[in-house]
Amino acid sequence: FYALVYGAYVFLVPLGGKFLGRFGYERTILVASLVYICYYLALFSIPSNTAFLWLAAVLFAIQKSFYWPAFHLDFVRNARRGEVGREFSAMWSVAQLVAIIGPIAGGAIVALFGFQTLFIVVSVLILTSNIPLFFTREVPKREELAYGSTFSLLTDRVHGRRAIAYLGFGEELIWMTLWPIFIFLIVHNTVSVGSIVAFASLAAVVTTLVAGRLTDTRHHPKTILSLTSVILSALWVLRAFLFAPLQL
Repeated sequence: FYALVYGAYVFLVPLGGKFLGRFGYERTILVASLVYICYYLALFSIPSNTAFLWLAAVLFAIQKSFYWPAFHLDFVRNARRGEVGREFSAMWSVAQLVAIIGPIAGGAIVALFGFQTLFIVVSVLILTSNIPLFFTREVPKREELAYGSTFSLLTDRVHGRRAIAYLGFGEELIWMTLWPIFIFLIVHNTVSVGSIVAFASLAAVVTTLVAGRLTDTRHHPKTILSLTSVILSALWVLRAFLFAPLQL
């Protein structure tokens, strides 16, 4: 499933960039949100027909191809110079605070009402998250992007090194997919799983705010990135020896 998602993502993201260059990040994010809801509907329909599994994978790839380029462009164009670290950490912390409530609420909804109700609630939240876009006035700058230019950047002298470094970001796939399943197999309770994730998210909020301030004031981002990469590698080694909820 995820091989199809990320395989399609590679070839679809330049199309997301072309749409973004023509219509702006607000419209692109709105389209991505609608596709995201369709993705959840496809997930919910899998028990009735397994063909929806492959449709869900393609829809997820389309959503990512539209949303993430628009998200990052929005942030880059509107961030204040000298405060990028603090602004990004503040934005990420807000998302994490919501993520603290989300797993607990999601686990409770599944336990009490089932996955159907959860999908409906999530779809409504996705739609309402776009409301702030209607209160801003973006004037899209029409920028033509050749499909092949995206891939030519990978061999560019500057971006080529970053492309190699971003291979490490593949860790996110394991963190988002296999790690939650691993937690559930140990804990056996959706509410408890949500509580564990909520606690971890709260710790992440505090450290993210600190890291953002350090990035702007005292330390170069590469220094923090190198240090935390070592810590992250060590954490994955430690995770191999976890067998109890308290250890999680």
